[in-house]
Amino acid sequence: MEEFYSESVMSRVVRIIDSFDRGARALRLTDLANRAGIPLPTTHRLVAEMLSLGLLERGPNRTIKLGNRLWEIALKGSGLLSLREAAQPHLEWLLKSLRVHVNLSVLDNYSVLFLERLQYGEPVPSGRTSERWAIHDSSSGLVMLAFAPPEYQEFILSRPLARRSAETIVDPVQLRKLLPGIRRSRIAYVPGAGLEGYTGLATPILGAGGDVIASVSVIYPRGTEQPAAATEALLIAAHRIHMALVNASNE
Repeated sequence: MEEFYSESVMSRVVRIIDSFDRGARALRLTDLANRAGIPLPTTHRLVAEMLSLGLLERGPNRTIKLGNRLWEIALKGSGLLSLREAAQPHLEWLLKSLRVHVNLSVLDNYSVLFLERLQYGEPVPSGRTSERWAIHDSSSGLVMLAFAPPEYQEFILSRPLARRSAETIVDPVQLRKLLPGIRRSRIAYVPGAGLEGYTGLATPILGAGGDVIASVSVIYPRGTEQPAAATEALLIAAHRIHMALVNASNE
């Protein structure tokens, strides 16, 4: 009974944390309870404890927001922090070389998690840091899917695939035909699949052990693509990030 209660509390805490996003950085208690789907008295009790632990903080006008301690805890011992640190100078090199938006992403369970976004010029309205996308509707996701184990690929492609834009590929047969070519070239070139008006190109990043652990991608406004230059630069950047991870593991 005690174990079940602990799991139930943990899942509710996660739902409270997940209720915040870019459009709702600070919430009143009633709104937080509604977004989390938790009764108001229970939300009040959990929020009070989370406030005392620094996981949540008081915001203006009786609102509640995520606490800095949550960010601190998340970074401690995280492999994602090491990846971001290793990748950062090479992402900046891509930004200066190609003058386009640059992303760093990982697969997290069954979605793409964007770890970093370097903006160039006008911001792209989606795919920003800490956002999640489906695997099939971005160059970042498709390049990592191409290098994923066959059973993982089949699991993803056997599920209903939502259409993010008019050019998102949702036919699993077409995707199965696309993946071997991505694996051979190490580049996913996806016009309009994630956002209409933009083209993404991505390549995988190898970890210190040689497995694909992430992807680096660039985003061009449609009509300005330079696939040859982008491919060369992406492959160079991915190799440099891999070597940085190898060197860090040997220290």
